[in-house]
Amino acid sequence: MYEHHIQDLKNLDHTSLMRHYANTNDHVLFGDGEYWGNYETVSNIWENFTQNTREILEWKISNEHIHLLSESSASYLMEYYNSRVDSAGDTLNIRGSVSYGLKKIDDDWRIVTTNVSHFPVQ
Repeated sequence: MYEHHIQDLKNLDHTSLMRHYANTNDHVLFGDGEYWGNYETVSNIWENFTQNTREILEWKISNEHIHLLSESSASYLMEYYNSRVDSAGDTLNIRGSVSYGLKKIDDDWRIVTTNVSHFPVQ
C-alpha cells in the first residue's frame, strides 16, 4: 500500500494521495508531538505540499513494521527520508518517522490515524 502512497507523492497528485486516507469523522492526525487535526487537516497539508513542491528528488523508507491487529485493522510504522525541491527552488532534506492506523474499508486498506515527526537534515 505505501508504495502507491509514495508514487502519488512523487507524482504530486493530491487527489490520488487522498484515496489512501479514510474520510471518517474519527480520523486523527498528530504531528511533531501535538494534535494537528482530522481528515480535512490531512487533505490541506497534502494539498499545500503538492502545490508547493516542484520535484521529489528522493523518498526512502526504512525500518518498516506492520502488525495485523484483526482482519480489518493494522498498524504500520516506519522511518523515512525525503529530498525535494520547493516552489522557490530550495532543496529540502527531511527525515522522520510515521505511524499509521489502518482500517479495511470496502476491501481496501485506508489510513484512519497518523502520527508523524519531521526533522530537517543539513
